[in-house]
Amino acid sequence: MDTPYLPDPKNFRPLSPFGYFFYGLLFLIPVGGLIAAILIGFLSKNVNLRAFARGWLLFTAFAIVVTAIFAIVLYTRGQLPRFLRALPEAFKMLFQ
Repeated sequence: MDTPYLPDPKNFRPLSPFGYFFYGLLFLIPVGGLIAAILIGFLSKNVNLRAFARGWLLFTAFAIVVTAIFAIVLYTRGQLPRFLRALPEAFKMLFQ
């Protein structure tokens, strides 16, 4: 009788909610988080952690593309310098 292939259960272990939370915080670190997400997304043996890191990378790529399109539209309309000068005042009003 042939034994069916059984995958390694360690590779399919689910992450806890705290695991998702702390990996999310790790990925929020500006440069180090991006490097960590890339490394975890391609080198991790845990399928769930790898999928979470890759999802985070896709979200980051989408946010960069949307921001670039927004900046290009503002630049072509001649509004980018005015928008950038108004940002500090907008943050002051937001956080007072």
